[in-house]
Amino acid sequence: MTETVRVVKGMESARLTREQFERRFRERFRDPAFDAVDDALDAVIGVAWQAYEAQRKSPRQRAAGAGYADPTYELSVDWLATRAAIEAARIGHDDPSAPSRVLLINGSARTDQSCPGEMSKSYRLSRLAENAISANPRFEVDFLDLSRLVSEHGRVIYPCKSCVSTAQPLCHWPCSCYPNHSLGQTQDWMNELYPRWVAAHGVMIVTPVNWYHVPSVLKLMIDRLVCADGGNPDPTSTHGKDAAQAKELELAGWPYPKIFRAARIPSSCTATCPARTRCVARSVTGSIGCSSCARARAARSIVTSATTSPTRSATTRSTATRPCKRKHATRRAV
Repeated sequence: MTETVRVVKGMESARLTREQFERRFRERFRDPAFDAVDDALDAVIGVAWQAYEAQRKSPRQRAAGAGYADPTYELSVDWLATRAAIEAARIGHDDPSAPSRVLLINGSARTDQSCPGEMSKSYRLSRLAENAISANPRFEVDFLDLSRLVSEHGRVIYPCKSCVSTAQPLCHWPCSCYPNHSLGQTQDWMNELYPRWVAAHGVMIVTPVNWYHVPSVLKLMIDRLVCADGGNPDPTSTHGKDAAQAKELELAGWPYPKIFRAARIPSSCTATCPARTRCVARSVTGSIGCSSCARARAARSIVTSATTSPTRSATTRSTATRPCKRKHATRRAV
C-alpha cells in the first residue's frame, strides 16, 4: 500500500506590509548621521521591498551542472561556493603530508570587546590549550572564538529550521536555508564554519555551563551541524525546499549519508608499516589505513569538552567519576 505524502500547513502569515517593512528596515539606521543620506536610503528601501515582495531568496543562481540529479536546476551561487570550500577542505584533510589539525572552540559568549567587558575563563583555558597543542610540531590549531557572534559587526549564525523533522532529504549538506536575501538573513557564519569542521582531524570544545545548558552561541552552531548527519548533498533532488518531494524521497528509502564518522583502525595495521604509506584516520570520510600515523593522530578522533561553570572557579572537568547521590548513576567530578 502506497503511503500518501501530506504537507501540513495552516500557520498565520508572517508577511509584512510596506509600512511595516520600511519601519523595520530603518531601525538599522537610527544613527542621526544617516539623516544626510535619507534620499539614498529611500531608494535602497525601494529595491529591498521589491526583493521581499518577490521572495528572491537567492537572487544569484546558476545551473547545477553534471553530477546532480537535475543538472538544469539552478542553485544558489552562495551554496555552490560553500560546497566548493568544503571540497577543498576535504582534500586538505586527506593530505598525508599536512600536520594534524585541531579545531579548538571557545564556546563562551563572554567577551571584553563588548559587555560584560571581561574575557571568559573558557577563553583563557582555550588559549592555554592552543599553546599546549601548538607546541607539538605535528599539530596545528584552528582557533574558533564563538564570542565573536556578540562582538564582531555582521557576524551571525542563524537558527536551525529543523527541516529534518519534515524529511531528512529536505536538510541539505551544506545547509541551504541561508542566506535568504529577501528576508535580510545574510552573512551566515556557518558557510565559513562547515569547511573548518571538515578540515579538522580533531575537535576540542571549551565551554561554560550557562543556566544548566551550553551557551546559546555554541548551540546555534551545533544545531546547524545536523545536516552533516544524514543530510542531502544534492538540493536538485528536492528542487530546493519542496517538502512533498523530500518526503517522497525519504519514503522511497534514504541512505542517511554520514559526513563525520569516527575513525576506524583495522586490526591488520602494524607499527612496521612504512611512514610514507601511512593512513589518514579520516574523521570525515571514515576510510582506514595503517597505524604508523593512526597512533600519532589518535587525538584526532577524540572530541573533548573542557567545561567551566559561571558560578565556580575556572576548573576543567576531570575524567574521574564518582557516585551520584541519587541512585547509582555516576557523573564527572568537577
